[in-house]
Amino acid sequence: MIKKFGDWNKVESLVRNLDTMLKKANHQALQKITKEAEKRVIDHLDNQDLSWEPLSASYKNDKVRKGLSNGILIASQDFRNAITSIITSDTGFVGIPKGKRNREGEELEIIAAVHEFGSEKRNIPKRQLWGPTLEEVSLWIRSNNIPEQEVEKEFKKRGLEVGKRGGVFYRNSQGNKVYVKR
Repeated sequence: MIKKFGDWNKVESLVRNLDTMLKKANHQALQKITKEAEKRVIDHLDNQDLSWEPLSASYKNDKVRKGLSNGILIASQDFRNAITSIITSDTGFVGIPKGKRNREGEELEIIAAVHEFGSEKRNIPKRQLWGPTLEEVSLWIRSNNIPEQEVEKEFKKRGLEVGKRGGVFYRNSQGNKVYVKR
């Protein structure tokens, strides 16, 4: 005969709600990650700090003559202002939504792609924004354990904690750890 001890109602509630808890934690992690990526992309545009090849003197002069910014990827604020993040059920996206256009009518996602990969035909060098930012954000996610943090937050909302060795426990009325899984 198996003898049960501890708060089995809490264990049953955990098992019953685990799928919902993990989906909510995943959504929270995606929100945090996509907002961080969006912020970093915009910061790189504002700071012009990715060691891009400079604009040609003639193009730079042409932009200034038209009253536009002489920054790379910032003729106007159209490109910068179009950057957004979107979360579907289990995936996060950061970028320029399809169909967004600048004041001249050019498709901004095409401008982003041309600069990311370069264009020999148009004599535009690679000026990568998205790849380096993705690498930075990937490192940030790993070094800050973003998904794990969000799972732990969901557990704590329900009075559960995650132990250092991965066990899940709650504290009984005496303050002792009661492990659900080890």
